[in-house]
Amino acid sequence: MNGLNNNDFILALGILHPDGYEWPDPGLPCPGDTYAEFAEAYGPGCPTEAEVIAARDAALATKEVRQSLSAARAGIADYWRSTAVPPYVRGPYQDKFEAATKLLDAGDVESAAALIEFAEPLASYTTEQAETFEVVKAAMLQGLQSL
Repeated sequence: MNGLNNNDFILALGILHPDGYEWPDPGLPCPGDTYAEFAEAYGPGCPTEAEVIAARDAALATKEVRQSLSAARAGIADYWRSTAVPPYVRGPYQDKFEAATKLLDAGDVESAAALIEFAEPLASYTTEQAETFEVVKAAMLQGLQSL
């Protein structure tokens, strides 16, 4: 195994030690530019090179998921603020929208989608307003379900 670098070690440490890691010898390169330097700086109990690679890969996958959720959240927010969503929908459902985006921020796509899916139009809506509500709801669900 080769090709590991300083950035790989930093990513791996974020997975291996989510609460942080304090180097035992501050005089050594931290975390180093090679696995040998990393292992020396880490000290006893150093994860194997394979464990470092697996942790690095997990960190990269987590980062990609976060970026995907962030992009989806931004797209949904842009749509919500657009003229496609009339004020008579946006106003009464702002709380649900904010709750759904908080769920997205937490990575809970299923709950965010369920919150939108089970929303109902106001009883006071005209037929046209209820149809517009359903179009907005379908667009929001489509955005969430694409994740």
